[in-house]
Amino acid sequence: MENRSHALLAGLFVLFLAAAAAVTAVWLGRKDVKYEPYVLVSKYPVAGLSIQSQVRYQGMAVGQVQGLSIDKDKPGTIRVQIGVVPDTPITEGTWAEIATQGVTGISNIDLRDDGEQPKRVTSTAADPYEIPVRPGFFQKLQNAGVGMLEDGEEVLDDLRKFITDENAERFTLLLDNAEKLSGSLNDAAIRLKPAIDALPGVIAKLDQTLVKFDQVGTDVTRLTQSAQKTIDYLNSPTGPLTLATQSLAQLQRSAAQLQSSTLPEISRMMDDISAAARSFSGAARLFEQSPDSVLFGPPPAKPGPGEPGFNGFSGFNQE
Repeated sequence: MENRSHALLAGLFVLFLAAAAAVTAVWLGRKDVKYEPYVLVSKYPVAGLSIQSQVRYQGMAVGQVQGLSIDKDKPGTIRVQIGVVPDTPITEGTWAEIATQGVTGISNIDLRDDGEQPKRVTSTAADPYEIPVRPGFFQKLQNAGVGMLEDGEEVLDDLRKFITDENAERFTLLLDNAEKLSGSLNDAAIRLKPAIDALPGVIAKLDQTLVKFDQVGTDVTRLTQSAQKTIDYLNSPTGPLTLATQSLAQLQRSAAQLQSSTLPEISRMMDDISAAARSFSGAARLFEQSPDSVLFGPPPAKPGPGEPGFNGFSGFNQE
């Protein structure tokens, strides 16, 4: 009986201590802080959030959740009323993320800002500023997991459509053909091995041939240079072509001079020779008709008509 009394007293004492600790915690947790009201508009689940959930700004505690409600005008949207300490730099570029703390399931609000829109905003109880909510790490992971599951289901569906008896037979035939092709390639490799072994010698000969081609190219270059020198010499002012051109010009001038002076003189000489020949021919004919004319001169001419001693034309006819 006495043991039960001690146990009852001990239980009452524990309950008293628990109640006192709770009252002390509540009393100590009371803070007369005036929060500035803001509203989070979230289209993402807010599981784990509750009133008095902590609000952090870049990881620093600055306030708490003051209320949760469903936006009746926008289905699927949750409005989260939060309060933050004054002078918290809420700007137009500030956004909120719902962060889940490990495996406890408790969520907090993380306010983030990249500083790209540094203009400060004003918020009042009558017109609280709405801070947009972006998906947090776990939400992104969840969305990615859902997407991966959906993609996996699509892959499985495609795989089910692909795996048929007909395709299985085709795949088996494809493997057989691949095995045969592999055997053929091995045989071809064995046959090509002597040719591959001979490649170093062929490459060496090819290198020698290339060296000879280089030598031929050098000789051709030298020959070209020599030919160019010969052409330059032929075209030089003292070269054979220039001298031949000058000789031709001299011949042309000599021919022109011959045509303009010598040929007329030769023509006149030919005319004189012709005249002398005609005179000689007349003298020969006269000598033939009267040889004594050489000693006594030519016979006197017979008088013509109207001249003294003209006897008519009988004498002319007799001659």
